[in-house]
Amino acid sequence: MNSSTTQAWPDDVMGRHLVADFIYNVIQKRYLSTKATGSICMALDGDWGSGKSFFIERWVEDLKRDGHAVIRFDSWKNDLSDDPLVGLLATLQSEARKIFSTLDVETKVTRKIEQQGNKVFKKAKSVLAPASIEIAKGVAAKFITRAAVDAVGEILAQDEDSSKDEGSLVSEKSLEKVFEKVLDNHIKKQNAIADFTKELAQLALDLETLGKKRMPIYICIDELDRCRPTYAISLLEGVKHLFNAKGVCFVFSTNLGQLSESVRAVYGPGFNGHMYLKRFFEFDYQLPPPNNEAFAKLLLKDSLLEHRPYYGGFPSDGLHVSQSVVTQTTCFSNISKIFGLDLRSQQQVFIKSEAVAGSLPTPHQIHLLYLFALAAIQHKSPTTYTSIQIDGGKTFSEKIAHLITQDITFSFTYHDQNGSLQSGNSSILATLEKYHSLRKRTQPELNNSLTRATANSHPGQIAGFIFNSLSHEITNLDYYNELIQLAANINNSQRTV
Repeated sequence: MNSSTTQAWPDDVMGRHLVADFIYNVIQKRYLSTKATGSICMALDGDWGSGKSFFIERWVEDLKRDGHAVIRFDSWKNDLSDDPLVGLLATLQSEARKIFSTLDVETKVTRKIEQQGNKVFKKAKSVLAPASIEIAKGVAAKFITRAAVDAVGEILAQDEDSSKDEGSLVSEKSLEKVFEKVLDNHIKKQNAIADFTKELAQLALDLETLGKKRMPIYICIDELDRCRPTYAISLLEGVKHLFNAKGVCFVFSTNLGQLSESVRAVYGPGFNGHMYLKRFFEFDYQLPPPNNEAFAKLLLKDSLLEHRPYYGGFPSDGLHVSQSVVTQTTCFSNISKIFGLDLRSQQQVFIKSEAVAGSLPTPHQIHLLYLFALAAIQHKSPTTYTSIQIDGGKTFSEKIAHLITQDITFSFTYHDQNGSLQSGNSSILATLEKYHSLRKRTQPELNNSLTRATANSHPGQIAGFIFNSLSHEITNLDYYNELIQLAANINNSQRTV
């Protein structure tokens, strides 16, 4: 498999196709191993917004082009069901029929494969038969279901021997009947699971030998960490115990840290959720951290901001303040780093920033760093955003401190008022602090405070850039705040990551 040559990754600015190739090779080696007797189960681990869904969507298309049968199950959309296995089975059945109908083989061969598929789903229904499950679970489980109570009550009511030992509630004969009933249902369930697994393995073999499909069958389960804890655990346990058939590979796209918390929520705070999950996955792979610079380039391409006049807010590291202006990409990627924005948040912040830029007059030189920072603050904490508009009390930096994951420092050179070359150091937060202090200043007010010394150094030079960007339409930068408040109601319906 060489996904870099396919059409599935045209916007893969972070090289995710290389990850797909690597994982694919690992899975194929495991499938071909003589030690492999059951299904393969792996976890694709990543934080919310790290690009897991983007990865799965593209990888699924690659796997299909490479000749694999692939089924995708969105566990979050199916979380309304009380039994996750029923929802999974329904998806598998409908998607399998689509796969059968597109096989590039003779009709009689397709029919034979369809017959085997029907056997699989018939066996699956017997495994999930409500009566069997309720009796087996109800008598032995921590919480006895109503159906189980009725089943036990029926047995006791049919007991012809009404004699009981002194002090006992039920006769020994009644208890024996209850135990036999539970044991009988347990054996039937185990046999049904064994039959189902056997038929599923045969279906995979038929798809390979008759249907010309490459093995294994890939079943991708997405958004598991967003589901209810009980739903997520039931789905994991069901897949591991019911679908353990050779020729099937399950890929769970999830956040293992969050999933571990779900396990603890069910089994108790002292339970080791991490070790519990290890028993389900043969291996897990953590998506590499995002390349903010590359993603910023993707967002800026063909956007409203791409060709607008702008001021980056700070000089390039190590160069003279008058010789270099940082790129739009650098501005946005630095704000993403400072505020710890995941990929999805970066996309949402950028869309709001773009909307604000579209409302600014075309000749206006946009102060990108300040704009991106305001959008990021409003996105992460509307309450904090409101507080920074109120003067007094804490400083701007102190108010947003809890939103900051790191600061970015840089060096620069400049000429002082005597013309001597000097060197200095500053940071992005210091730059934003300066912007905030000048946001309500008009051109006349700025003009009175400009000196050669402040204009040549940083962040003092910001006052001069603000002075040059203001007009009768935008009298001060506080106008950005008004537009950010309006853009806050924009909801993005398209997902890039």
